[in-house]
Amino acid sequence: MKTFVLKSSLIVLAAATFVVSSCKKETAKFDSEVKTKTAILHYTRSYAVDGCGYFLDIDSKQYKPDNEEIIDTLGATEDVTVIVEFQYLENSIFTNCGDARKPLEHKGVHLISIKEK
Repeated sequence: MKTFVLKSSLIVLAAATFVVSSCKKETAKFDSEVKTKTAILHYTRSYAVDGCGYFLDIDSKQYKPDNEEIIDTLGATEDVTVIVEFQYLENSIFTNCGDARKPLEHKGVHLISIKEK
C-alpha cells in the first residue's frame, strides 16, 4: 500500500512539474542599450475594428511596439512626429489584425517613453 501511495505521489508531482514548466510565458528579449530618436507614429485603427494599432517609423524602417498601451496617452489618431526612447527587440512581434489570413511578422521595439515633438 505504501508503495502504491509513493508511486502515485511521484506521478502527481511529475505531472504538476511538467504543467508548471510548460506554462512559462516567453519573456521579451531586447537590446540593453536605450536609444532616443525622432520617429513617425502611425495609427492604423483599433484592433477592435480590424486595425493593427500603432507602428513607428524609425530611420526609415517600420517597428511594432510590444507595449503600445503607453502610446494611448498621446491620443494620436493620425501620423505624428514623436521623440521616442526605446530598446530594439531581438524577437519579432506577430499580430493577427485586419483581414490577414495568417499572423503578420514585424520588427519590434520596447518603448521606454514617447512624447510629441
